[in-house]
Amino acid sequence: MLNDQFQLIQECKPIFPGTLYSPKFFIIKQKEMRILHHSNKNPYIRNMKQTALNDTQARSNQGENALTAEKEETQGVSLMPPAFSLTADSGFPVQRKQAANSGQVVQRVATPTVPRGGGTHTVVAGDNLWTLARRYYGHGPYWQRIKDANPDLVHGRSLIHPGAVLTIPIVDVPIQNALDRARGDQGELRDVAELIPQENFDVFMAGLTQDQIAAQGEFLQMVDLMRRTGMTIAEMGEAQRIFLEGQAAAAGQSVGEYIAAETATRGYGGGTATWWPSLTPEQQADYETRFRAVVDQLRATAPANVQQVISTAESQGGGFRWAPEQCEIYGAFGYTNGDWTLYVGQHWLEAAEDNLERVYANIAHEMGGHNEYGNELGWDVMSAALDSMPESERNLATAGGNSVFSAYGYMETEIWAELREHEYDRADNPTDHPFEHAGATTVENDVQRQLQRIQHSFAPAIAEALVRSLYQRASHDSRITPDALSNFAIRISNVFGFTP
Repeated sequence: MLNDQFQLIQECKPIFPGTLYSPKFFIIKQKEMRILHHSNKNPYIRNMKQTALNDTQARSNQGENALTAEKEETQGVSLMPPAFSLTADSGFPVQRKQAANSGQVVQRVATPTVPRGGGTHTVVAGDNLWTLARRYYGHGPYWQRIKDANPDLVHGRSLIHPGAVLTIPIVDVPIQNALDRARGDQGELRDVAELIPQENFDVFMAGLTQDQIAAQGEFLQMVDLMRRTGMTIAEMGEAQRIFLEGQAAAAGQSVGEYIAAETATRGYGGGTATWWPSLTPEQQADYETRFRAVVDQLRATAPANVQQVISTAESQGGGFRWAPEQCEIYGAFGYTNGDWTLYVGQHWLEAAEDNLERVYANIAHEMGGHNEYGNELGWDVMSAALDSMPESERNLATAGGNSVFSAYGYMETEIWAELREHEYDRADNPTDHPFEHAGATTVENDVQRQLQRIQHSFAPAIAEALVRSLYQRASHDSRITPDALSNFAIRISNVFGFTP
């Protein structure tokens, strides 16, 4: 009986290091094992034994220095990002940067880390070293570091007792692990972000694949914003409110009155549709037929990058929608609601029938750029500022016909969409242009105009951090062309006086 329990302990320890096992636990597990012991199809026993074998092999082959690269075998996944691998000589992870469209390694640098841990932890029933390592470092295999720091309090391989006060050592943890651990807690995320030096963050971003950048772009931009300001979104909202109150006082207004006036001047509102309702049903049906024909042509003949945008949008449940009445109300050539759908009207259709190339930029801008970008961090900050105001002032701020979002939240996503559009910008583009364009007949340099709006609308430190974090994200996303990025940097220098 005791030998059976001892064997079970040895097989369970790699899965639950440091767990305070009770006799009842072993009696129950012993019965389960006896019932299913001879079944090779029992996944519980098979996984338990495989985990024990993997743990033993990993430690004998790599030693304790390989802790940062161990896999959580109980879940069948590795916490190490795909861009990382082990060196053959040291066992430490390295980051490999690959040339575009090739498998050649062009850069090899140490894994960027951030210090985590510190302080103490008082053990309570149910604690084990693995879960403590996940709590403080975001990665279970670091339990050995806690054990090493507490030689008199960890008994045997990993046993800990309630009431013990463990020292939690400071450990340099891969940035991705630390961010994943802090993702759901703004305060902890800010604390992690503040500890990441610029050089380490640059190396970390450079090591991510394009798929990782696309999937985490919004989150990583928020981390960078916190890193630069040392504040959570809520704290930035407080700073933004104080800034707006100062602007309002200088204008002789309450803060709600000031925001309402700014929104009326700088925001966008709605109009009235007159053209589409004036058409007969037959005329409307003809326009819809023409619209479907243009969309078919675009799917068949658009450049590969534009077709990729269309394909991605349609896979997300979006695509093209004929919406002439709404386009007329909004005064829009085309627009999206963040639902991967490009809503178009009369002027878009007529431009496409004239030359399909005249709408490529709009597809990249609306269907691609705005939907890829995600939530606007500036609007998150402004929303937090509004939430911190008295209800009466908040009601004043939002009572106008134009949307407060259009005055305080739209600029980032518009800049990103303009950068995406730049590759297909033409002199006869029916909408505005990202930058100056020889022979242009519509508004030029929209990127610089949006930068000026950010500078005007936000507290100086927040405005600068928003722009720097936006540039950082764009610089690592291959969907933004080098020419667009270079032009973006010039416009940042023009408006803010620094080169990102």
